[in-house]
Amino acid sequence: FANGANWAGTVVVNGLLKITNYEGKTENDNPASVAFGALDLQADFQVRVWRGEDGALTNDTLNVGTFINNGGKLVPTMMTEGEEFVLGDKVVVGKIAKSAVLPELSKGWRIVLKAIDGDDEYNLLTINRGAGLKVILR
Repeated sequence: FANGANWAGTVVVNGLLKITNYEGKTENDNPASVAFGALDLQADFQVRVWRGEDGALTNDTLNVGTFINNGGKLVPTMMTEGEEFVLGDKVVVGKIAKSAVLPELSKGWRIVLKAIDGDDEYNLLTINRGAGLKVILR
């Protein structure tokens, strides 16, 4: 799906689905923004993320009515060469319907929903790095 795609139906993630934005030199230079009625996660789906020189993150935007969890997960994927995710990184995925099923996430990430002022239908879906328990023994 190209940047700006708006598909009201269900999109099936089968391992071949990609979203792209060809405004840069290659399909992986720029984030894309798409809207789907539902995203059926039958396989993992990458949310591409870039870290700017100032440390700020930009990423693909997925505005989704609901998720259908069929074994796949949303997987944040760092596109900036030499960079990795660090504890506390936040990725704003996009809008999600308030009554929606939430997606499964890759290990180490957790979902945070925020209300959108003036919007009775959608929340903002953010995923944060650092979910889990860390024990240090000395």
